[in-house]
Amino acid sequence: MTLTNIGPDCRDNKHPACDARAMDLETDEVTDCDCSCHAPAEVECSSCGQPRPADETAYNPMQAITGGPLGWYSGDDGEICSDCMTNIIRGSNR
Repeated sequence: MTLTNIGPDCRDNKHPACDARAMDLETDEVTDCDCSCHAPAEVECSSCGQPRPADETAYNPMQAITGGPLGWYSGDDGEICSDCMTNIIRGSNR
């Protein structure tokens, strides 16, 4: 399979400069760049390795204050799933 919708920066191996747009050579219209560098990386929990679901709620400190369900934490120090966040903040070992 040949990818035809590759942006000029990706074609020239300058992936960070690509704006994720390419020229569709068949329709002569601007389209999405098909280079794999634009695919989102799968995020995993730093504690348990569970992959982050696409619809996962993000962690907000108000969730802990109000006693509501905790969301997924993302920070410079790692990723933590909602189950591990609950164990860390609420001190439970389930």
